[in-house]
Amino acid sequence: MFRSLRDLMFRPGYMIRDYISGMQSAYFPPFKMFFLLAALSLVVAHGFSLGSDGDETKTDVNEKMEAVKQEMKQVKQEVSDEISLGNKSFQVTMDTENLDSPLLNKGHGFFKMMNTLRKNNPAIFSLLSLVIFSLPLYFFFRSTPTIPDLRYSEFIVALVYTSNMYSIYSIAGNLLNSSILKVIAFLMVFVALKQFSGYSKRRVLWYLMLTVLFSLVIVVALAALGVYIAYLTSKG
Repeated sequence: MFRSLRDLMFRPGYMIRDYISGMQSAYFPPFKMFFLLAALSLVVAHGFSLGSDGDETKTDVNEKMEAVKQEMKQVKQEVSDEISLGNKSFQVTMDTENLDSPLLNKGHGFFKMMNTLRKNNPAIFSLLSLVIFSLPLYFFFRSTPTIPDLRYSEFIVALVYTSNMYSIYSIAGNLLNSSILKVIAFLMVFVALKQFSGYSKRRVLWYLMLTVLFSLVIVVALAALGVYIAYLTSKG
């Protein structure tokens, strides 16, 4: 365990290459470390008041939703001006009842479910996010100078170890209340991918930017599909 933590902090990409090349017995299993660090990160971030924090968060969200609805109703009463365009005039009104349309309700329910998953099962949520992130990234790293025939399963292991390294620096940053360590956590993701792939710095940075863009498109598409399916199911 100590060797795995040390190498992840100082030579993450090289350690991942060693693990994939056959040195599995020398390092702590990636997925077991992932869940251990996820649990430790949760404890460090929220302490021992997880239940009360969750209740307070739900209350805050409900209060904000009510405040938004009240504000929209007030806007509806205030906005009643006529706009003249040529010889025509249009009455501008705001229909706050659209806020309660079935499609918007399903969308709100979908994102509420994902937020609940993120809070109650952060490790599962992180794994799902990791899989989504890995899809476009694997396209760029499937054939690297260091590993020309990288399999997807091996790449997932590499990303899990990279996530473990990020968690180590983040936990240390939270414990020491250090913003520098949190920034280093982001930078080390770049370092790990560069050491692992053997690509140039510019190429890794370019691939990461494209991956973030593609991942956002995938997330939006999946969210829209989930909301649409839920809407069709409710109508049927």
